[in-house]
Amino acid sequence: MKKTLAFVLAAMMLLCSTLACAQEMPFEGSYIGFEDYGFQICLPNDWNVLDVSDVSDESGIFFAAQSPDSTWAVAIQYTDLGETYTIDQVAQEFQDAYGNASVTEINGISFVSFRLEDDNQMAVACLGGQQTGMYVFFFTPADDAEFTPIAQAIAGSISAYEAE
Repeated sequence: MKKTLAFVLAAMMLLCSTLACAQEMPFEGSYIGFEDYGFQICLPNDWNVLDVSDVSDESGIFFAAQSPDSTWAVAIQYTDLGETYTIDQVAQEFQDAYGNASVTEINGISFVSFRLEDDNQMAVACLGGQQTGMYVFFFTPADDAEFTPIAQAIAGSISAYEAE
């Protein structure tokens, strides 16, 4: 419980950062734009973008990347919710499921942060698609203290897509 609380507090501080913090990233990175989805995210330059397998694609995962040694990873999933939700409803669903959800704001976008303890993942989720879809950004492993500031910086970089 202390680890979860510490993560949530640290995440809230870092995740609420603005794009101006890009110079303060704990890695040299570049933004990857997802124009069709309307957002961008900064990843370390030395990370490998993975081919999304059929299994991942069926689960809604449309993007995945990992560190060169395959120790750390990020994946992005989209789920069509089939009806309109509010971020508070999403937070309640994750709270009921995982017991550790909280609402935070990242670059003007409302997110729910939570941990999937059984899968050793931390995640942030936001609504999209006229509030009928949900994007979830998964960061693995959640229990790696060296990875936590990197995951938080990546999550803190999620912002509205800006064409170059």
